[in-house]
Amino acid sequence: MLRDRDGNLISTSSVAARDAYVEGVEAMLSTNLGAGEALRLAVAEDPGFVAGHVAMARALQMAGRMGEARESLAAARAGLEGVTARERSQFGIYETLLAGDAMGALAQVRAHAVEWPRDTMALAPATGVFGLIGFSGLAGRERAQLELLAPLAGAYGDDWWFLAALAFAEIEQGELASGRRHVDRALELNPRHASGAHISAHGHYEAGDVADGMAFLRGWLPGYDPRAALHSHLNWHVSLWAMERGEFGEAWAVWENSLRPGVCQGPGINQVTDAASFLFRVGVAGEAVPEGLWGEVSAAASRLFPEPGVSFIDLHSALAAAMAGDGERLARFSDGVRGPAGDLVAVAGRGFGAFARGEWEWAVRELRAVLGGHERFGGSRAQRDLLSQAVAFGLMRLGRGEEAKGVLRRLG
Repeated sequence: MLRDRDGNLISTSSVAARDAYVEGVEAMLSTNLGAGEALRLAVAEDPGFVAGHVAMARALQMAGRMGEARESLAAARAGLEGVTARERSQFGIYETLLAGDAMGALAQVRAHAVEWPRDTMALAPATGVFGLIGFSGLAGRERAQLELLAPLAGAYGDDWWFLAALAFAEIEQGELASGRRHVDRALELNPRHASGAHISAHGHYEAGDVADGMAFLRGWLPGYDPRAALHSHLNWHVSLWAMERGEFGEAWAVWENSLRPGVCQGPGINQVTDAASFLFRVGVAGEAVPEGLWGEVSAAASRLFPEPGVSFIDLHSALAAAMAGDGERLARFSDGVRGPAGDLVAVAGRGFGAFARGEWEWAVRELRAVLGGHERFGGSRAQRDLLSQAVAFGLMRLGRGEEAKGVLRRLG
């Protein structure tokens, strides 16, 4: 048998299949184009290649193509007899995940990591702010993310993917020096690691390095395909810094070229959350939001995510519905919804409704109520800062400027 990128035995005797598999996995881990093509080649070279089918299922799941992901997993299941125990365990993680049992899959990841501490494809679903821990809805989930990853550092060593994943967990916990050191090393090892570039942007954001962050992304983005998953979101980061510098022309150019519904080529989650976040932030910064834009975002959210259930998306969908004046859709979020943080979504939905109507006392009361547990929504601290900005804006409208400044000083 041959070995994968982590040195694990994989059940294929085809060098071509193994090489295509490694290429596809690394394209997926670095958030570059080409993962699907490489993984299709891997399973064409060896139709019984279980790990290849599992990786294809992961790539399709991340693209939101759930039916096709389950088909790939079924192809993997057909070849399970005779594969290694590690491969069977890795398959089991994805089987549970695609069955909709996120907490069960997370438990399997934890158990797998004890037995096989270096297995990127098994660990990956539990990492990042959109992963199994990130979207768990649990209080303390940011600390839990770091507690999962830190003990595995010795097994991974100088691995560019793991260093970046660890860095993100550290940055979200406020361990900026260590996090930025780790992501810088990840980018030294793989300069075109788009997820690494994204995590570096978060390090700059949390440190308040506006000029350096802008310079970094402006230098890194050329050459990154606009169809790749993080292209629009990296430009969202650029737009935040442009607003902070008062460069609203550049911010609006990012909106038109990368974020606006119908233009954005990123995953659905970013299409909704980045667009809603941009319009809200540019509005509270004093820019007039042209008529109809909030309606575009709310319509996109309704089309892409017609049913509530992912609290981070629901938070932004509720914001878009409120600002668009779509009371019927807003009621779906403000009356209590499914999802791991549905209770907080309901409160935030009522707060956004009050905000849109200019009922500042009510808006401040409701939105302030979710600040203490905001990590439960999922997503990054940078993304959830819009809640603090909303509270501060409401306080300013109430003439409570010093109180507003205090909220902004405690962002995150």
